[in-house]
Amino acid sequence: MGVETAEPDTSDAALRLGFTNEGGAGGASLLLKNMTGLWIVQECLRHWSGEAYSYSWTDLIAAAELATPFRSLIDPDAPEFQAPCDMPRAIHNYCLATHQPVPQTIGEIARCAFESLSLNYRSVLDSLGTLTRRGLHTIRVAGGGGRNAMLCQMTADACRCEVVSGPVEASTLGNVMLQAVATGHLASMREGRAAIADSLECSRFSPRPSPGWEEAYARFRALQELKSFAAVS
Repeated sequence: MGVETAEPDTSDAALRLGFTNEGGAGGASLLLKNMTGLWIVQECLRHWSGEAYSYSWTDLIAAAELATPFRSLIDPDAPEFQAPCDMPRAIHNYCLATHQPVPQTIGEIARCAFESLSLNYRSVLDSLGTLTRRGLHTIRVAGGGGRNAMLCQMTADACRCEVVSGPVEASTLGNVMLQAVATGHLASMREGRAAIADSLECSRFSPRPSPGWEEAYARFRALQELKSFAAVS
């Protein structure tokens, strides 16, 4: 998750917050933070695929919608979730260790993961705002994650900003656009981005203010502090 900047940010604050700089097209810099995404949910699905019933993404989202909101949270970037493992068990153990209700059902586990990912996006968004001193009001979700309307809406609610999902094939379209600019078929990247926007229909999700998200974010930040304390210790 990141933003385009005119030049790299090599400040102590960026280092402390875990951000890096990558080269962007046209000489731009990308200030970004690598973070855990849908890997956690994919690992849950992989684990469940060996059982009697094979769950689909549709099944998972439907079950999550019926689960109680904000019952349990995890820090997706915690080391417990970084390697292939029995991910449902890892979530179970994490919630147990942090004195939270332990998610038991498919829906409870999925909802815990989706809400935690959304809160992690807010944490990174807040850090980006601090580093860039810019008001960031829109998040674009590119790639397959944009197909998950539930996660996109949760992200809009948690981050208190508009979420635009799409395009799914963002990398491919970006490569084609740059080739078109290089060969003179498009005049500039600005024109190329406008052409992509005019060619595709993206979904938009507006934030729905809720005190539940603010309370959950305070709990989530406390979980992040636990990890930071453990790293220092």
